[in-house]
Amino acid sequence: TRYGSKVALRLDVALNHGIVFYGNVGAPGRLDFTVIGPAVNEVARMEALCGALGRPIIMSADVAAEFDGAMK
Repeated sequence: TRYGSKVALRLDVALNHGIVFYGNVGAPGRLDFTVIGPAVNEVARMEALCGALGRPIIMSADVAAEFDGAMK
């Protein structure tokens, strides 16, 4: 959708809760900052479901249990 000369950005968001590990990974000549762990793997799979479910945002059961707002 266009608004004047601006283009709306479409993105998918997945929300999860859990333990992660983060930091620089690699060799001295090539370090990448990354996040790893079971919660990261789960949220990556959840984000892939956004398109299949036709929803731009999804959340895990743990996040939903703490969420007190309305979702459309």
